Amino acid sequence: SDAKGYRWLTVRLLYLASILQYDLTNYSRAVEFAERSFSLAQETNDVVGQLNALGSLIEYYRFLSYFDKSLAHVQHGLSLLGSTTLDPIQGCRIYGFVARSFAAAGWYEADAAYQQEALQYALNTERPATVSTNLAFLSEIETKLKKFNEALADAKRAFEVVETDAADAAAKDRMAYASLQLGHVYRQSGSCDKAIESYDRAIKLYHEVDYYTQIYQGHKGRLLCYLAQGDDARAEQEMKTAIDLVESYREKIFEDTNRETFFDAEQSVYDL
Repeated sequence: SDAKGYRWLTVRLLYLASILQYDLTNYSRAVEFAERSFSLAQETNDVVGQLNALGSLIEYYRFLSYFDKSLAHVQHGLSLLGSTTLDPIQGCRIYGFVARSFAAAGWYEADAAYQQEALQYALNTERPATVSTNLAFLSEIETKLKKFNEALADAKRAFEVVETDAADAAAKDRMAYASLQLGHVYRQSGSCDKAIESYDRAIKLYHEVDYYTQIYQGHKGRLLCYLAQGDDARAEQEMKTAIDLVESYREKIFEDTNRETFFDAEQSVYDL
């Protein structure tokens, strides 16, 4: 595509390649491909291509805890939103990633407003997987705002929306993410037994679909529950698993700044 000068297509192939690298936990490669996609989209004045790449970069840098970089991409993305008509998929994606970036920065009220907008776009897609993902995002925000009843209801709904198609790998992924959010809600509201059940289910489902980007959060949540319960033996094993996962990520983050911000954020596990 690049050799033949198909620049519009190259923008999208680079964008898709970045997502695949992220799913494989190759975070530096994911950032590299997304940055290249964004740069080429800028050169060709491809607004949709820019928004696609920016959405990914917002999320990647949020995951790496490089919040200044994530928020800089948010600012750029928001300036483009009035330049094109978003279809429901694009709308829920960009607004959802902006919401997650705001949450990571601690701006929970702004986060909730953007996620409500993302959910409206998601409902218009009529795609159960997309609706489930955005409900789970909203549950995560409500948990941070300590609105535990609302968070629990939305996380359960996120699971139920895709539960009927449980044999499908994509549906399992969404069920795993909803289970992860249920675990967070139960843990932070003081119900560790129920939280552990939800984390167990999330970890099992993530293993079944070979998707490991989020699995660390399940082990970290379970570790916090075992510590709260005074279950030293299980906490010791879970701590080893969580640290092994963090160290495996270290090998795949090459840039000094990205590596430092990610490990600054996850220092809490070593502190524990």
